[in-house]
Amino acid sequence: MIYLLPRYGVHGLFYFYIFSFPQIGLMALIILSGFFITYDSLNLIQRNNFQLPVKLFFFKRLTRLYPALIFSLLITVIVFLIITHGCLSCTYHNVSPNIKFSFLNSASLPPKNYFSTLFFLQGIFIGKDAPVMNLPLWTLSYEFWYYILFVLIASIITRKHRKLGACMFAFIIIYMIAFNHLRFLLVAFIWLSGALIALAYRSNKLFSNEANQPIFLLFALLVIICTVSYWVDGRNVFVPSGNVGYFIQTCLALILALIIAIIIRLNVSFKKTFCKKLATYSRSSYTLYVLHYPILLMSFHFTWPHIQHWPTLAIALVIVVYSLLIIYFSKKCATVLENKALFRRALSPLFLKRKYLETIEQATSSVNSSATEEV
Repeated sequence: MIYLLPRYGVHGLFYFYIFSFPQIGLMALIILSGFFITYDSLNLIQRNNFQLPVKLFFFKRLTRLYPALIFSLLITVIVFLIITHGCLSCTYHNVSPNIKFSFLNSASLPPKNYFSTLFFLQGIFIGKDAPVMNLPLWTLSYEFWYYILFVLIASIITRKHRKLGACMFAFIIIYMIAFNHLRFLLVAFIWLSGALIALAYRSNKLFSNEANQPIFLLFALLVIICTVSYWVDGRNVFVPSGNVGYFIQTCLALILALIIAIIIRLNVSFKKTFCKKLATYSRSSYTLYVLHYPILLMSFHFTWPHIQHWPTLAIALVIVVYSLLIIYFSKKCATVLENKALFRRALSPLFLKRKYLETIEQATSSVNSSATEEV
């Protein structure tokens, strides 16, 4: 919604509501990530004598993340070159210096941020966050390190390399606390909520009467926490003032996770055609997520100077048109970038032993064929 920020600013109810919806969508994606990664990994564990095949696990995850990520960084570089060396001149008359997106006038391409993003270090070990021209990539480093924590927890539970797994898990958590990575820890709870739903779902506990009481008690508790965690007597009761937003966002995301659990618990049924259509569009959601931001910045850079005096409704129509074009472009790119079977067949002989080559096809289709249709 950067098209409307120069007009309405970053304060007030408009900014709050406009940017709350994307955050809720992002939290939903994190919950679903925890759900599907756990569900798929449980299938791997079951096929591998109740041990998690770590090499196969990371092979599946990285062949999912890297194709779209590398293409996204390439698109970001192209957009940077177009903006900074393009033949079209752009001027901004009504953009306040306080607008978050004022960096469009001085687009930057720091190599350190791109190096850290390529190795999932951004916002944790190197740099403050993702590249400024593709900010949504900050979640990928979190996602990758949640995979690490997931493997360490699995090693502790399955008693394979338990001491090493426990030491590494403790080291990562202590590091995050020592360097004040509160957002990483809070988002970890959101990811873990999806993992717990997958555990309960696969064991059929969500469908037993035992699930009713804790679900509704937790729901009520989180509502209370979100209510009283706002300012009381000029200060926040639970967390430092600078972290109130992260804390409230986490509570709301956990409520969303509980709502998802309740929906599954109540066995809400949808038409199969709707579920299949939704699954079809979800196959391009990751590509859309990593591509949309730099393309949107480029469209804003060249469009806003010409439409900045238009009525709000006309600007909204421009937003809709660009959004549809970005979705269409991402969907076409996803046919290759999210073709997991293609990349896994090509790379599996290089990174996996022969015993995994027969397993890879079954593991690839497990989530799409089982979990997606059932949920």
